[in-house]
Amino acid sequence: MDNNGIIIDNSVEPRRVPAAHGWTWIADAFRMFFKHWWQWLLLCAVMLVILFGMLMIPVVGMLTPIIAPMLIAGIAWAAHESRSQDRAPALPDLFIALKAKTRTLISVGLLYMLGSFVVMAVLALLGKLMVSPEEIQAIHAAQTGGGPVPQLDSSGVVFVLLFVVGMLFMNSIYFFAPQLVILRNLKAVEAMRISYLAFWRNWLPMLVSGLILVLMAIVASLPMMLGLILLLPVTILFNYTCYADVFGDHPQH
Repeated sequence: MDNNGIIIDNSVEPRRVPAAHGWTWIADAFRMFFKHWWQWLLLCAVMLVILFGMLMIPVVGMLTPIIAPMLIAGIAWAAHESRSQDRAPALPDLFIALKAKTRTLISVGLLYMLGSFVVMAVLALLGKLMVSPEEIQAIHAAQTGGGPVPQLDSSGVVFVLLFVVGMLFMNSIYFFAPQLVILRNLKAVEAMRISYLAFWRNWLPMLVSGLILVLMAIVASLPMMLGLILLLPVTILFNYTCYADVFGDHPQH
């Protein structure tokens, strides 16, 4: 049942978990990583090389949001197979979406791109109405490290809050969607709808885990960023451990 009392398919009913599970998800990701550490390093490195490599190529970089759900689904599949079959993840697992649910995962990426475009277009329009050009320049300078955090008037603060809400909305409809497609056989729109429900039903553990990961990233970046070699794959696996806890790792094919 969703927050409005509407009954949804019980097989993919997201449960609400305590705030402390925000740490549990991270701890589970660490345990999963260390059990087969070099295999996970390989899979995550290949995934990141593909995505960042695409971003560096003009025009091709525009396809990154379409390819990303396929690779996220591949990590979820590898994690599920590793846990359920008690085996090490294999590189072919990363590319499972080339054989299964390809169109649906591409649809997730396209819908995410379209939604992001709409949200950014609305925010751009509101920005022109609510924020002065000087404030926009100051915000951009602060983002790039070229200036201090600007003092905004009330309309500027409201705009920043709307920007955060827009980004959170897009993240919420996307966060669990690739996993729900590859492991629960859902269509793109339904997967994104249930992802939204699951994300906001568990906003408190999401907040807890987000804060912990930010602190870990700060610490990991201190020794010449060497800690990120460990933290990046753990963060990628965190995406799966959230799903497994909220939905239960019981795929439907």
